[in-house]
Amino acid sequence: MATFNTSPLTKEAINPSEICQNFRKRISETGWMDITTTGQQKKRIYPKSLLDPIFTEQAIEELLGCCCACCASSHKEKDHPSGTLYNSYRTVLAALTLKGRIDLIWKFVDKEFHDEKVLERVLNRPLTSGELAGCITDDKAFVDDFCNKTQYQFFIPTITENPGFSFHAQAMLPINMKKAIGSGERGRVFEAEILPGYHNLPGFEPQQTLHVAIKVFKKLEFSPPSDASSSSDSGYGSNDYTYEYEFTDYDCAVDAWEREVENNHHFMKLQNKHILTMLTNISHQDEIIVYPLARMCLEKRMTGTGIGLLQRMTSMTLLDRFWNAGSKYPVDEMVRHAADLFSALHAMHAGQEGFCGGHLDVKPANILVVQDFSLALADLGQAHFQPGPAAKFILNHRQGRDVVYGAPEKGDITQAFDLWSMGAVLCELTVFCWGGPSAIQNFTTARRKSLNGDIQTPSFHKSGQVKHSVKKQLVEVERSGDRLLVGCVDVARGLLREDPAERFPANVAASLLLTLLGQDGQELPDDCHPDAKVLYKKFQGAQETPDSETGIFLDPKF
Repeated sequence: MATFNTSPLTKEAINPSEICQNFRKRISETGWMDITTTGQQKKRIYPKSLLDPIFTEQAIEELLGCCCACCASSHKEKDHPSGTLYNSYRTVLAALTLKGRIDLIWKFVDKEFHDEKVLERVLNRPLTSGELAGCITDDKAFVDDFCNKTQYQFFIPTITENPGFSFHAQAMLPINMKKAIGSGERGRVFEAEILPGYHNLPGFEPQQTLHVAIKVFKKLEFSPPSDASSSSDSGYGSNDYTYEYEFTDYDCAVDAWEREVENNHHFMKLQNKHILTMLTNISHQDEIIVYPLARMCLEKRMTGTGIGLLQRMTSMTLLDRFWNAGSKYPVDEMVRHAADLFSALHAMHAGQEGFCGGHLDVKPANILVVQDFSLALADLGQAHFQPGPAAKFILNHRQGRDVVYGAPEKGDITQAFDLWSMGAVLCELTVFCWGGPSAIQNFTTARRKSLNGDIQTPSFHKSGQVKHSVKKQLVEVERSGDRLLVGCVDVARGLLREDPAERFPANVAASLLLTLLGQDGQELPDDCHPDAKVLYKKFQGAQETPDSETGIFLDPKF
């Protein structure tokens, strides 16, 4: 957390010969704050939000009139350029005042603010020793101190959306890291804030403190345990199988960063509000990606561990029907949000501009509850894009794929891999709506146990077949008689199929769920699976009982 120095200043008469000394005192007492850098180091900076109140135009006029020996010998009878300094050079004036070198301001004034080698270059980046040396070649000690330390504390860069944004390794970023909120295969994720006045990102006021999530790609110190099977790079929570990945060298971290940045650029073109994409990416001491800060992940919502976080992060009443502590997830809300996720997944699969893609790591830990309480697919590190139509999408390896929510196929990966994963997520959402967090816990425990009592990974399949515990749980949900829950079970069964070609496409699943909610105008593709057409009629109310010819509902195997 940032530490602000707010020591009060006494309003006492100031000796004209001590004006600059008084300003140095004010800067030292109220002009700084301590931040935690992306490298987890405590550093002191002097942000504009704290310096600007000190250096009003009138105050600058007073400072330039200081009668101490150093200042008086510099300005003599010159006019005070307070207006120009106030509008453009307050940070420069503050830095040099703290260092006791107001004489440099007057040297700059002598050049009528046109010395391109000196001060006007520090508005957006630190000075280099070469740029400063032209004005103060007689003061090497000051150059070394100013260029190696002070300039980085005062001249803080502005973060923009420019791709591949990079800064000098010693530059101080306007990012205050607050706390770690998770880790995954490729890095740690932190809740952080970007300081006001130092960002220019679409959709945000530059003068507001911007709350974000920072993903840091760096060489980590821990290897995955031998039984690790699932992790979350979204940072908002994951299951018992979370681990940190040990990069073999720094190049591996950079490669992972570049891959996720590239994926983000592809997904950003889709402009889908239910796909959480980055605000910007930065190459600094570590490679980082800046994401909007979400409220929590879906996994924490379903396990009941995110309520305390929600209470700290929102002023909304917790009587809101979706977020009432201890309540079940209202079924109609769940169905609507699930349809949003399937629509977002379809957008990924369809792609654009000659590319198609896949998420390939769909799971509750990578589905985030965003600020408007809707859901969004996140964590794009495992995603894959390739040229060509969606029908040609294929990936000939499954390295790093999640084994809990991942599909059973052992060979090439297609977009149908995502469909199985979303089917597993829909199963859990349905169970959560039916029984709340305790039902989710029991469901996970049941998937860990085999029929002979052995402990295993809590996946949804074994040897390509849907686990008996999953079938049993869904039948139990069906017995509730809730029309929406039963409909969700039907759709989930159309996704959890061993043959990838038999799984309902994402747009079909979305249309079915919206039809289940009673939204008219939903259409299915002419070539969609016959089972989907049966469900469509059923959800429209035109068919009260399942069509046994399809076997989708009455198959004793599922």
